[in-house]
Amino acid sequence: MNEIFKILRKAEGAASCSAANSSRSLWLITFGAGTDPYSQQTPSHFNFTTTYQQRFDGDSIVAQFALMNKVTNLSERHAGAEDHTPNDANGYMMLIDLATYDGSVIFNTTVHGLCIDSQYEFSAYFANIVKKGRNLLEPNICLLATQHIGHNLSVQRSWTGNLPEYNELTWSKHGLLFTASTSSVVLQMIAKDNYGKGRDLVIDDIELRVCSSVSSGYCPSVRTTYLTPYIQTVFSDEPTTAQNSITSTTDPNRTSTAADMSSASTATSGIIDSCSVGNSSRSLWLITFGAGIDLYSQQTPSTFNFTTTYKQRFDGYSIVAQFALMNKVPSNSDWHAGSEDHTPNDANGYMMLVNLAENEGSVIFNTTLHGLCIDSQYEFSAYFANMVKKGRNSPEPNIYLLATQYIGHNLSVQRSSTGNLSEYNRLTWSKHTLLFTVHNSSVILSMVPVGGNWFGRDLVIDDIELRVCSTVSSGSCPSECYKPVINLQSSISQEIRQDQNILITSNIRPHCVELSFITMKWILLTCSPTCLSLTLSDRSIDTSYKDLFIPSQSLACGSYRIYLKVTITANSTVVSSSSIDIRIIESTLITNLIPKLLPYNTLFITYDHEEDLIFNPGDYSIDLHHIKFNKNDWFYEYYCRISTMDNDAFHSFEDSAQSCFSNKSNSWTYNDSIHSSLAIFAQSLQINETYEFLVQITHRNDSSARVNGSLKVKIVHTQSPLIMISCVISSMCSPNLPFHYVNHNAQLSLYSFCYLNCASPLNVSWNVYRGTINVTDQTVQWTLFIPQDRKLEILGLHTRNLSITKDLFSENKQIIYWRFEVIYSFELFTHRNTFDIELNDPPINGSCSIDPSNGTMMTLFRIQCSNWTDQDPIRDYSIYGFTPNSSKTMMLAYSTEPTIYLRLPTNFNLIVKIRDTFGCVAHYSLPKVIVTKEDALNKSILGQLFGQDPKLIGQLILSTSYIFNEIHRQSRTSLSITPLHSENLDQMTNVTNASTIVNTNEHAEIREELLKIMNNFSTTTRNELKFHASILSILTQTANELTKTTCVLASKKCLQLAKLLRSIANQISYEDIQSITTDIAECTSNVFSGIQASLQGRVDILDLDSIRAKTSLDEYDDRLDSLVSHYDQNILSKNNFYHQAQTANDINNEMNEVLSLITSSLHLHLNLNQKLVINSSSIVFSLEQVNTSVLIREIIQPLASFGQTYPSLSYTNYSRSYSLTEFDENTDELDMKRNSIEFFIPRDPNFILPPMKFENMTIINEKKSLFYYYLINLTQTNPNLTYSLHFEIYPLDVNISYLLIYDFDHKPQLNSRQNWTLFCPANLTGEKMYVHFLDNTHILTHHSIVYGIRQLNFDEMNVFCLNKRFHPSLMKITQYATFSSHYQIRSYQSACFYLDSNNNWQSYGLTVGPSTNHYQTQCFSTY
Repeated sequence: MNEIFKILRKAEGAASCSAANSSRSLWLITFGAGTDPYSQQTPSHFNFTTTYQQRFDGDSIVAQFALMNKVTNLSERHAGAEDHTPNDANGYMMLIDLATYDGSVIFNTTVHGLCIDSQYEFSAYFANIVKKGRNLLEPNICLLATQHIGHNLSVQRSWTGNLPEYNELTWSKHGLLFTASTSSVVLQMIAKDNYGKGRDLVIDDIELRVCSSVSSGYCPSVRTTYLTPYIQTVFSDEPTTAQNSITSTTDPNRTSTAADMSSASTATSGIIDSCSVGNSSRSLWLITFGAGIDLYSQQTPSTFNFTTTYKQRFDGYSIVAQFALMNKVPSNSDWHAGSEDHTPNDANGYMMLVNLAENEGSVIFNTTLHGLCIDSQYEFSAYFANMVKKGRNSPEPNIYLLATQYIGHNLSVQRSSTGNLSEYNRLTWSKHTLLFTVHNSSVILSMVPVGGNWFGRDLVIDDIELRVCSTVSSGSCPSECYKPVINLQSSISQEIRQDQNILITSNIRPHCVELSFITMKWILLTCSPTCLSLTLSDRSIDTSYKDLFIPSQSLACGSYRIYLKVTITANSTVVSSSSIDIRIIESTLITNLIPKLLPYNTLFITYDHEEDLIFNPGDYSIDLHHIKFNKNDWFYEYYCRISTMDNDAFHSFEDSAQSCFSNKSNSWTYNDSIHSSLAIFAQSLQINETYEFLVQITHRNDSSARVNGSLKVKIVHTQSPLIMISCVISSMCSPNLPFHYVNHNAQLSLYSFCYLNCASPLNVSWNVYRGTINVTDQTVQWTLFIPQDRKLEILGLHTRNLSITKDLFSENKQIIYWRFEVIYSFELFTHRNTFDIELNDPPINGSCSIDPSNGTMMTLFRIQCSNWTDQDPIRDYSIYGFTPNSSKTMMLAYSTEPTIYLRLPTNFNLIVKIRDTFGCVAHYSLPKVIVTKEDALNKSILGQLFGQDPKLIGQLILSTSYIFNEIHRQSRTSLSITPLHSENLDQMTNVTNASTIVNTNEHAEIREELLKIMNNFSTTTRNELKFHASILSILTQTANELTKTTCVLASKKCLQLAKLLRSIANQISYEDIQSITTDIAECTSNVFSGIQASLQGRVDILDLDSIRAKTSLDEYDDRLDSLVSHYDQNILSKNNFYHQAQTANDINNEMNEVLSLITSSLHLHLNLNQKLVINSSSIVFSLEQVNTSVLIREIIQPLASFGQTYPSLSYTNYSRSYSLTEFDENTDELDMKRNSIEFFIPRDPNFILPPMKFENMTIINEKKSLFYYYLINLTQTNPNLTYSLHFEIYPLDVNISYLLIYDFDHKPQLNSRQNWTLFCPANLTGEKMYVHFLDNTHILTHHSIVYGIRQLNFDEMNVFCLNKRFHPSLMKITQYATFSSHYQIRSYQSACFYLDSNNNWQSYGLTVGPSTNHYQTQCFSTY
């Protein structure tokens, strides 16, 4: 085993301090050795800490480090250079990319047991890993030794100076000599702050040595370079009138006064505000730690912009050197259990509970401030309390508040102590402050504990604040704002292919202004190697937005530096900037030999013997994702062989052994000096022979960049038509010559056409072949493949287009190679072509885990994937979730890295999708995790959404919306929109209680704010499109909780996503486009229902809408006045009605545009007789290609439009909406020319039928009449709307029969063969009722109908029900009707309407069908 931490002698005991000894090493950190490029050891193995994040693969980025045995392979670095340790094969070293902010700590360790007054050397070897000539910023490291001397703090330091660039990696040793004044010393390395590229270094052989000669100043056995140590002592914080003493920066024996540099300030412990006495002060920031009902906050220090060396706990109670953010002191017999935080009016407010570390050097709080005002005075303060009850006599905590600044090359530390925090009978808060004057615009604020002990010293901290004291000194601030702090991150990596979109996101912390008060400007530099300004020709690139999106193909290959410059609008002198470096690399090249074929990736053609055959890869080769192919950058070599000759190898055209040409000396020629084009002369190739041609192009500056292109050519006597085959989705068929690379888990769509000398074919057909490898010659042998169920797997076998569903590949996994042959049959000849594919397998052999196994919505879960292998690189990892009662999956997160952090909704099952470079996906199911919702989801959730990664914000939006949807679903009343496929609502309450109203209004306000936040998300990539569409479908799901503003914003966002989808529909798979369209369709349908719901009286008016309507001064249309005047004023005000109607009309138009866009997107993927169905609770959407030129779309939505008609006149408020549309091949709408179209519209389960009326047989019999009559009014107030009539009889005795007669507008007479019907037991419906139905055409012109009913006696029933037709004896009934059983009756109407071009409901041309019942309406269209 390699020795990774060499302890030559323990730093404890008198033996190591003997004056008789020479200089010797106490410990040496070499970081060990190993064959793996990355060490898996962490700083804790070497007994130090760091604020830098460790990487175990890839390349380190800003503020990260890795332990590696070679410098990583980047063009500007000394790639492959090794560590410093002698005789240390594969030795590891610490590679660091320095942070761009002050306060980062590279190395931090505390050493105990040192000998007081002895001298020590703290040293390490450093090297700049950037090559000479790159002229990048050079790292400069400070070595520090910090000691507590009584109540004083002593800091000694030495700088390495700028580490220069060299031609090769050059190590140099730098050290710090210090004298131990206490037995414990904190040793650190920190970096000098710089902004910009560079500052990359390696560190090795970190060592602590003891020097035997105390006063010599050097270690005689080591040749080392030093900078003069800087020592500063800051004295006690006890009040004093004398000036504090400060040790000189150059001479440790010289003492000077505070006039030499800023002195430490003194603050009085207690609750006095030292900044506000006599001053007009203001708070710059205040950290209250937020609030929540969960005992433990899931927020981390990064949320509040500080760091700590303490480990955070999210459950249990803190132990030594740990902390937690809690809203109550936890239960412990020694503590003030149950005590709350300090912040006033802060229910369930969190505070920072800390159990102090035993060792010195731990840091409770550390943050760096920028943009402070020189010579102004500031107050750094917090509230502290000892958690230990009085009488426990435990050691009491004592905290230093520190302000650290660099003044030139000097380090100024100002500090104040809280003093020992006393025990009390109850938790007692006290405020402690540090006043400091700023001499540098950047200051590090810290809190560190004094002393150490293994028990006690438990405290809580709250309300950490920074205030500026405006009148303390003459210093003035030209701007009231600090410089904004900027963090940039690339959406992919810093090495990007040209075929990838680039998204650079910025996290801007502007401190004292909102983002709306700053201006942003992106600047692009091209670096080769000198960085020069680049002007973007693409005007669609917005360089003034918070995030920068650069579409694929916009940048040529090379290195770029991208700057973001941020300026405070009110003061242009307050400017911040940050940069990120990217490298654009080549995408896959497609080498086309013949220009006419370049869009089709064709691998086989026929060619006329009498024509020259021209190959021109220089002009017609392309990178599908590249701006331009520069032919002058490449070498060209041409090869040929005869395809039909066994074992014939490829030979160069210039090879004398070439077999393709009979006349080798005069068969071909180059067309230019660089050989980018070549011509084979007519008649040089044999008729009816098939040749294979290959061109190999190699980059002139990089021989590893080599690409092949090939083509099979059959020579014929007369030029025949060329039959072309290509992929509908080009990205789904990557060239892998001589095959196309296709994913086995995605649908493959091919299209063919005839090119050159083409007549209309008599027939087009396809054959499918499976390929097997011939083990003898390693060639592929093809066998005709006949699937068992061809309809399910292969579509379009007799059309020009062919679709192969993924089922064909998944059910025949053993077959890797497939051939698809198209045959065009003309009148006199037949032509064909083939398309060969090789299946791409998904990544294998890996696993993924999730931690922790339970938590809340605010818990940050960590998913780690490892050991996934694939013959192609892994492109990305995506996390999907679905509920146990739904098969629909929703994207929750995505990353190019195998480690993903995310927040989760409750009750979700999780799947990881691992995708390779060519899009083939492996699925991995994660173990179930238990996620509980927050006890109170209220507006406080909005406070968690600022300053975080947009993905984490999106996850919280999705989780919150999902919980709101579940709450609504469980408390849904009849006054709501019923989702499609819902059962009858018998169990639902018709009463909306007060708590439901409160929840609905609060949820509506939160949803609106969530959508406003989401609208700031940029959606540019496929993964972002999927993620944002998933969020929108959940966020808009509950119509009751969508304000008008929410509907407007969501509608526009849905439209934006639909437009993006249409623009990339020919680049993504059938499976992905189906998923995305489902979410977008649900979103637009949800929004439509939300805006229509209040107009239809289906939901309560939300408080926000009501308030906004009252404050609106817009005048409404007088034409609506008469309609609105009839409307229930308690439900909807006139003003709100008008504005809601106008908004509904706009949203309806946007919805139609969205549906048109997704129809067009889906059409690209459909083949003949293929049907796609979206069947969700929000929308039913089906699209079918019924023939080569007609596409049919059907849509059902939960709620019909209000239209322009007063609700009581249209009765559409409980209607579903049905749409049927025909399109041509260009997805343009067609006039439907059919005699009759039948369709069914499901009823809303909330639809309440009129109650049955009970009829007492005794009362009826007393009437003594032949029939018992019922008059039904048919008068309609809207002449454009007609209704059918349903008359139902429910006999209490099912063995009874009835004779029913009826007539319009007057009492019926039994003197006609018309208008009568028999109700016999055989006619009973499934609900045991008799139903008489009259469609809308029968009652169109009538005002009333009169029904007469008579019970048949036993003899009449036998005669009439047996014959089931008119019988003459019916005319001879003279006896009064006698009813032997009670019965119930009911009548109701149904209708089929359509919206005309003026948005008015009409029924002309629509007939209600007899299959209409309580659950659906049958409609026939003849219009």
